[in-house]
Amino acid sequence: MIEKLDMISKKYFNKRYLINNKYQIIKICLISIFLLTILFSILLNNNTSKKDDVVIPNDNTAVADMSEKENIDRIFVDISGEVKMPMVLEIDSNSRVQDAIDMAGGLTEEADISSINRAEKLRDGQKITIPSKNSSQGQKMTTSGIVDGKVNINLASSEELQTVNGIGPGTAKKIIDYRNKNGQFKEINEIKNINGIGEKTYDKMKNDIFI
Repeated sequence: MIEKLDMISKKYFNKRYLINNKYQIIKICLISIFLLTILFSILLNNNTSKKDDVVIPNDNTAVADMSEKENIDRIFVDISGEVKMPMVLEIDSNSRVQDAIDMAGGLTEEADISSINRAEKLRDGQKITIPSKNSSQGQKMTTSGIVDGKVNINLASSEELQTVNGIGPGTAKKIIDYRNKNGQFKEINEIKNINGIGEKTYDKMKNDIFI
């Protein structure tokens, strides 16, 4: 092996050989440099692409997004009356009246829930008052959907809703179903979201309803 290497060294690395084949040697060197340059460029581009794909989250942005989500997902409601622990609750925005009752320790023995829609979806700032069986005044205030001849579209029963011009049994049911699904109306013109109540019908009834 050593003898073969010595022969190759004498054959290709002697001065005469290098002079006679200098152009071929230069050509081979140039090609090698060109290929190495291309290879280096490809490797460099791959590394740069991988770095660009890595996204480092900004701590402040993450905290802000989390805070915003918390603000959207949590609401405050005030529950009082015939519950064991009347209080202001911080609760999930998708919660129902029954959830608030449970968090307040449940109902007392004197609670009258005949007029309470426990499936109603809660909204931020809502006041929930559970009336007493022995309080005829409280019962009247909670169940009555008509005040001074006007109908409270958030509290009115089907029969009370039907006293409004343009609301029949079918539309009254749609209004109650809408309240159960979406919570109470925030503006009276929101009643136009009910199928069958258009602009003309709303104009006829707007002076006879309130929230």
